[in-house]
Amino acid sequence: MIKTGAIIILSLIVLFFVLFGAMYFDGFYFNRRDFSGGKEPIWGASFRPAYAVYLGLDPKETALAIFDDLKVTHIRLIIPWEDIEKTENDFDFSFFDWFIDESSKRGIKIIPNIGERVAGWPEFHIPDWAIKLSEEKRHERLLLMEEKVIRRYNDKSALSEKIWQVENEPLFPWKKIAQIEKEFGISLRVDPEFLRKEIELVKKVSGGSTIITDSGELSDWKEASKISDYFGTTLYRFFWQRILGDWGVRLYYGYIPPATFVSSAFYNAKTKKLHLDINKVFVMELQVEPWIRYSGILSVTPQKQFEIFGLKQFRDSIEYAKKTGFPRIYLWGAEWLYYQKVHGNSQLWNEAKKLWQ
Repeated sequence: MIKTGAIIILSLIVLFFVLFGAMYFDGFYFNRRDFSGGKEPIWGASFRPAYAVYLGLDPKETALAIFDDLKVTHIRLIIPWEDIEKTENDFDFSFFDWFIDESSKRGIKIIPNIGERVAGWPEFHIPDWAIKLSEEKRHERLLLMEEKVIRRYNDKSALSEKIWQVENEPLFPWKKIAQIEKEFGISLRVDPEFLRKEIELVKKVSGGSTIITDSGELSDWKEASKISDYFGTTLYRFFWQRILGDWGVRLYYGYIPPATFVSSAFYNAKTKKLHLDINKVFVMELQVEPWIRYSGILSVTPQKQFEIFGLKQFRDSIEYAKKTGFPRIYLWGAEWLYYQKVHGNSQLWNEAKKLWQ
C-alpha cells in the first residue's frame, strides 16, 4: 500500500514535469495563437531556372507565367555559380539579364541568392573547374564571381531594395553535406570567418543589406541570425515517405496527435527569444509542393503529386505561415505549380493567384 506522503511527492513531481513541459513547449505545440494581427504579409516566390528545366519546362515561359499570370510582386532569384561561369572567366548572364530586365519592366522586386551554396537541391552549385581548385583559390574565385554579379545588377530597378541573400542555410550542418563532399572530393564545411568576408564584400559593393537563412524546423537560429541585416527561415510542414510503389505516408514535423503540427508560434517564439526585429525576419521558403523523401518529385505521376500536395495542403500552408506574423513570405515551388497547370491541373495555380489579386 502506497503511503499518503509518497502519493503527494509523486503528484508534485508529475505536476512539476507537466508545468515544465507546458513552458518548454509553449510556442512549439500548445501555443496556437495567430500573430498576424489580421495583416496580410507580402507574398513572394523563389525562382530557379534549373528547376524549371528539371520539370521539363521552358524557364522563360515559366518565368513569364509567374510574372504575368500569377502577377508575383516579389521574387527570390537563385543565381547558381555553375549556371553563369561554366568555364573559368567565361561568364554567361544571358538568362539572368533577361529575367531581371523583365522584372524591372513590371516593377517586381528581387532578392538575388548568390554563393556556392544556394537554394535548390543539392544546394552546392559549384562549376566543375572550381571543384578542382584548392579551397583558398576556390574562395577567391567565388568572391570575384559575387562581386561581378553585384556590379552587373545592383543598379537595376528590380533590385531597388538592395537586399542580397548570401549562401543558403550556410551554418546548418545537414547530414547530406558529407555525401556531397564525397562526390566532389572537397571540403564544404562553412568557415564562419569566410562567410563574414562574403557578407562584408556584398555590403561594401552593393551599398545595401544582406540576408542569411537557416532551417526553421531544425535549427535554433542563434548563429545565423547574428551575422546579417535580415534573417530568413524555411517553413516545411511535411514530407511524403514512399513505403511501397505509389503507396506512402505523410510525415509531419513535430507530430503530436491530434493537432499534428508544431504551432506557428514556434517560429515567432524563436524570434522573440533572440530579440530579433520581426520586421526583418522573412519566410524565404514556404513549402507549396510535395517533398518526396529519398526520391525526386518526378518519381511519381503528376496526379500522385497532387494527391500528396493538393488544395487542402496548399491552403493550410498559406494560413499556417500567415500566423507566424512575419512580414514577408516566399513560396517554394512556383515552378511546380506551373508544371501542374501545364499537365492539365490548374487548381493550385489558380489558388496561388489569389495571393496577388
